[in-house]
Amino acid sequence: MTRLWLQNTACTITPKSDAQGQLCAFTWNGRTYHIERVLQHWRVDCDWWSDAGQVSREYWAVTTKADLLCVLYCDRCAQRWYLSKVYD
Repeated sequence: MTRLWLQNTACTITPKSDAQGQLCAFTWNGRTYHIERVLQHWRVDCDWWSDAGQVSREYWAVTTKADLLCVLYCDRCAQRWYLSKVYD
């Protein structure tokens, strides 16, 4: 089962980077999850022409050392991080 949070209800996370600036962990609901593996990394840039506003996001599909499989993203316009999906 996949839990998906919509944009207006996405869970805010706090990212942590290593010395090289790579995403290595994140904090969600007061708990820190250390990233074991990045499975996928992609970027979405669209709607720059729209009155609704530009969408610029950077996504990571990761597994954590606590056996959590999830998708995180950074809203590059707002400079905020979110948990988008958690797979059970």
